[in-house]
Amino acid sequence: MYSKFNEKKLIKIFALFSFLFLNISLFAEEDYIFIGGYYSKARPEEVCKHYQQSSFTTNAEAERITDSILNPLGIPRYFVLVPCPKINNAIAVTPSDGIRYIVYDNAFIESIERDLTKWVGFSILSHEIGHHLCGHSLYKAISLDECRKRELEADEFSGFILYKLGSNLEQAQAAINKITNDKDDTYSTHPRKALRLEAIRKGYNKAINQEKPNIIKTKKDPEPYYNEGYTFFIENRYIAAIESFTSAITLKPDFYIAYLSRGMAKTMLNDTQEAFIDYDKAIEIKPEFYEAWYAKGIAFEALEKYEEAIKCFDKAIEIKPDLHEAWNLKGMNLIKLGRKQEAEKCFKKVGEIQGKK
Repeated sequence: MYSKFNEKKLIKIFALFSFLFLNISLFAEEDYIFIGGYYSKARPEEVCKHYQQSSFTTNAEAERITDSILNPLGIPRYFVLVPCPKINNAIAVTPSDGIRYIVYDNAFIESIERDLTKWVGFSILSHEIGHHLCGHSLYKAISLDECRKRELEADEFSGFILYKLGSNLEQAQAAINKITNDKDDTYSTHPRKALRLEAIRKGYNKAINQEKPNIIKTKKDPEPYYNEGYTFFIENRYIAAIESFTSAITLKPDFYIAYLSRGMAKTMLNDTQEAFIDYDKAIEIKPEFYEAWYAKGIAFEALEKYEEAIKCFDKAIEIKPDLHEAWNLKGMNLIKLGRKQEAEKCFKKVGEIQGKK
C-alpha cells in the first residue's frame, strides 16, 4: 500500500511521461579579443561578414537550448546568438567592442544530430557558453597550451551542464566522439579526443557529486529519496532521478512505485531494455498495477514493437477499463499496423470514456 502523497506524485510523473512521448562583421584578427571554435581553430574568415549591415535573426531552437543551459545556473543570457551558415562550426567570439557573441552554423549542428542524438546541440552550445562564462573571451590566449587548456575547461563545463539537463555520459560526449580525433595536438589549438572526453567526464562527475550531499542518507525511510527522484523527473533530470529512485528501492525492495518511476526515467533516456526490467519487477510485486502495463506499452511502441505494445495496453485496460490513454495508444498502434477498423473502435471508446467525465 502506498501513501496518498506518493500516489499524487506518481500521477504527476505518469501524466508527464505520457505527454513527453549571427550575422557578424568581418574584423582583422587583431580586432578580436577572443575567438574559440568548437573543434578547430576559428579564423576571422570563418565568421559572418555582415554584422553591421544586417539585423540579427536567431534560430528559435538555439535560443531555447541556450536558455535551458543557463537555467540551472540561474543567470540571464548576456551574449548574442548569431546564426551563420556554411562556417561548419560554432564559435564563441568577442570583437574589440566587448560584445560577446556565439556564432553557430545550424546546419552543422543538425548534421551531427541526425547521426547521433538530440543532445548534440546542447553539447556544442554549452561548450561555447563555457568559453564566455570561464572568462576566456576577456583576453587573448598567449600560447597553444593555453588555447588547449581553455578548450578543456569549456568541455568540462559542457559535461557539467549536460548532466544537470538529464543527459547520460555517452550522450554528453557524443559530439566530441564524432568529430575529433586522437592525432598529436602539439601544434593545435584544440586538445586530442581522449583529453576532451575526459574533461567532459570530469564535469559530468562534478555535477553528480555536487548533488550527493542533498540526499538524506541518515534516514531509513525511502520516501525522501522517492520525493527527490520525483523532483528530478519533473525537472527532466533523469539520471539524478534514477539514482534517487534506486536509493528508495534499496531501502524498500518491494517499492513498486519506485520501480515504475525508475523505469519511466530510463525510458526517457532511451534505456528501454533496462526499463523493461523495472516495469516487470513492479508488475511482479503488484500484478494489477495498470500504470506499469501502460508504461511498458509505451516502451514497446518506442521500439516499434506494436503488437507487444497493444498487448500491454490491453492488460492495462483489463485492469482499468476507463483508462482512455491506453485505449488511445492502442488505437494509434493499430493504425501503425494497418488495422484501421479496430483502431476506430478504440478511438470511439476514448470518446465514450471522456464523455462520462
